[in-house]
Amino acid sequence: MPFVRAVQKDPEPAGVYKATLDRIEERDSPQGDGTYLFWAFKARNKKREEIEITGTSSTRFGPSAKPRKWAQVLLGRTLTKEEALAGMDLDELAGAGCQLVIGVVEKDTGVFNVIESVLPLDEDE
Repeated sequence: MPFVRAVQKDPEPAGVYKATLDRIEERDSPQGDGTYLFWAFKARNKKREEIEITGTSSTRFGPSAKPRKWAQVLLGRTLTKEEALAGMDLDELAGAGCQLVIGVVEKDTGVFNVIESVLPLDEDE
């Protein structure tokens, strides 16, 4: 019989982190009913160590969809309706800077960081 167990890593404290988008991957849903986007950001923790903070979203790109909101922050502007309908290559966002509002959640499998929101960098950065 296969043996599985939860893996718990120490989450970073909740707060705002200056970050850079490292990559976006389209992944198959564990339920086998489609795909989702996996977003990986690089940031530095309070000890100045480089960390990876990840989040997921749907592949929908409507006006109120999370990936569109995040993409617009990373682009630094609102997409026009025409641009959104034409679609965009999200790989072009790699390297873009932002601020991540990070929370901490506890689940049956452990305690994890979650991206609560993606914000633009401060104007002086």
